[in-house]
Amino acid sequence: AALAPGSVAVTAGAGTGKTFVLAERYLYYLRDRGCSPLEVVAATFTDKAAQELKSRIRSFVRAQHPDRLDWLAELEAAPISTLHSLAKRVCEEHPDKAGVPASFSIIDDIEAPTWIAEQIGEALANLPAEIYDVVPYSQLKTAIEMLITDPISVRQAFDRIPENWELVWGDIVEQMRDRLFTELLDDPRWGDCYYVLNNTFGQQGDKLEDGRLTALAGMAAIEDRQDVQTYLDAIGAINLRGGSKKNWPPGDVERVKASIKTLKELTKKIREKGLLTIELGEADRILAVKLPYLRQAFNGVCEHLRQAKHRQRILTFDDLEVGAIAALGYAEVRDYYRVRFRAFLVDEFQDTNPVQAQIVNALTGLNDPQIEPASLTVVGDVKQSIYSFRRADVSVFLDFSDRIETSGGDRVEMSLCFRTHDRLIKQINQIFKPLLNEIHQDLDASRQDAPDDRPAVDVFAIEAPKGVTADARRRVEGRKIADWIETAVRDRLPVVDRRSGQSRPIQYGDIAILGRAWKVLQLYGDVLEGCGVPVSIVGGDSLLDTREAKDLLVLLRWLADDTDDLSLVALLRSPFFAVSDRTLARIARATEGLTMELSAFEISQRQSASTNDLQINQQINPQIDLQTDPQTDSQANLQINSPTNSQTNSQTDSQTDDQPAPKPRRASWWQR
Repeated sequence: AALAPGSVAVTAGAGTGKTFVLAERYLYYLRDRGCSPLEVVAATFTDKAAQELKSRIRSFVRAQHPDRLDWLAELEAAPISTLHSLAKRVCEEHPDKAGVPASFSIIDDIEAPTWIAEQIGEALANLPAEIYDVVPYSQLKTAIEMLITDPISVRQAFDRIPENWELVWGDIVEQMRDRLFTELLDDPRWGDCYYVLNNTFGQQGDKLEDGRLTALAGMAAIEDRQDVQTYLDAIGAINLRGGSKKNWPPGDVERVKASIKTLKELTKKIREKGLLTIELGEADRILAVKLPYLRQAFNGVCEHLRQAKHRQRILTFDDLEVGAIAALGYAEVRDYYRVRFRAFLVDEFQDTNPVQAQIVNALTGLNDPQIEPASLTVVGDVKQSIYSFRRADVSVFLDFSDRIETSGGDRVEMSLCFRTHDRLIKQINQIFKPLLNEIHQDLDASRQDAPDDRPAVDVFAIEAPKGVTADARRRVEGRKIADWIETAVRDRLPVVDRRSGQSRPIQYGDIAILGRAWKVLQLYGDVLEGCGVPVSIVGGDSLLDTREAKDLLVLLRWLADDTDDLSLVALLRSPFFAVSDRTLARIARATEGLTMELSAFEISQRQSASTNDLQINQQINPQIDLQTDPQTDSQANLQINSPTNSQTNSQTDSQTDDQPAPKPRRASWWQR
């Protein structure tokens, strides 16, 4: 892949040395193709990855070509960055054609939502009233907030809506239905289920035999497209609890139940959503009436946002992509970059969205048969796509790979994994092949021998009685994980050191725990710390969700309101004070039901001429009386009596009835 003479599409499995290949590929362009670092674009997904790639390339140049000081100098200004930075370069160099201000700043993903929400509110307030006669404000606001996230695709979709929408829409529904039928019937599990159910028989009257017959009848009806929804519902309603083993040949009960369960899973999604029986309805006709008004509102909001951004000279990351596409729509802009850049490398291409794909197309000329396209290297792995919520589309990577191969380029699969040994990699292949189906890629291990003879994979299942909460089960799981870690460290489980390649005893830092949700990791972390296992939790949805931030938050809450007993208890339990639960319980029991009057603190503050220190004199009245306020249902009220305040107290006693007394202040738990 690194030395391919033309364009190349690389599928790089986990741990196969992708960064190494990218750096070698970059060096190939410099050494064998005579490119300057200023003529080679390397685009990655994050700024951190871009810096790592640049550092790796720099080290390769120093090691292999120490005399090329010009390469090292030009590397500092080389276009090694993210796709957003590349789009920003296009906008900055061609602002008029990009439709952006000549100078602008970027508002990040934290600021942008708030700013955009404010502007959308202003834009909606200025829309014509007739729009709201058809589309309610709340409905329109929700729709606009969703549509504005991908304005290019939305405009293209609006442009494709024809006048005879019912006919076209009906064709689309029929095409979607045909595709779903094809995917369902072509699934190998469908054929496996049919084989088992059609060749296995139980005694008449057995409940599982009735379920088998229902499943077979449903499969036949679905294949013939007869009364599909009825039979889908019938398959979904089959009860797998029935069936007596004495009514079946040995092992057949398990086989039939497993096949029916698989069949239910195959049909669940389309059954629940009614996708195979979808038809145009009243909602579709209502939508057709609203679409012109929705389009008008969308265009109005987009124009309002454009003007606001020009006035304030700001852009979002999405605006950079939109502006780059607009600028690259001009032939002179495309020609400028095709002369300037001779080669492109794009990493993590499986997480590229369609707009970014258009930018790459325009810069490389891959779609232009009239020119010789630039050399393009794309690296990705559809199994590792994680940004679909940001409109990433794995089909973009597959499409580019097909076009590169069709145009005479190479398609390479990197499958040699440098992270583990042969025994583990074989089990990984065995586990994931049926889960990933057609996108699965078998990996090979660079090391044949395992560090020891222990099983490469351990599986533990936590069983709990009905009614036990998920958090309780997670804590049991956390305790099991802690026990496993402690055993591995105590027994000096051998691992291969990544740097030296030599075997050594395992350390806590060698172990990673992955979870599907942040909350799960927090629970595990609490349990592990309680068991004495050092933990460092990284990631998460928000900095404010971390334990440290929550500790600071309760401190601020208590400082703002010292009667907030809940915040005080949380603060005392935090690392700030580390008061044990036992001590807190003793304090709570000691103060429970106690009637007392707190001392009055007479604080006189004066400045000493000699030391400039503040002296605080406190006089404490030993009399304590905690009263009950009937209006607050036995809430504690604080009465302050101080010997030095006797004059003030006598004045208070002499107040007339029409002068309201100051409202007593509630005593907090810590004061009690």
